[in-house]
Amino acid sequence: MVLLDSYDPNWVAEVDGQRAPLLEADGLFRAVRVAPGHHDVVFRYRSRPLLIGLSVSLATALGLVVACTLIRPTSGMTR
Repeated sequence: MVLLDSYDPNWVAEVDGQRAPLLEADGLFRAVRVAPGHHDVVFRYRSRPLLIGLSVSLATALGLVVACTLIRPTSGMTR
């Protein structure tokens, strides 16, 4: 089956609920092999750069929350 959409290795294909290898058709389009007959084919986009960026951002936010709760202003400060 060929989907006339740009190929990107971040796509994941499933045929009848089982992961299937994503193929590059004509050097441009997405494709997946299916046997003759009726099948359910699902494409999902899993962006690795997005997941890495999200992980770094969440770790940074967690670190800031921990740092803000552990670092307390010293008492006895004068103005």
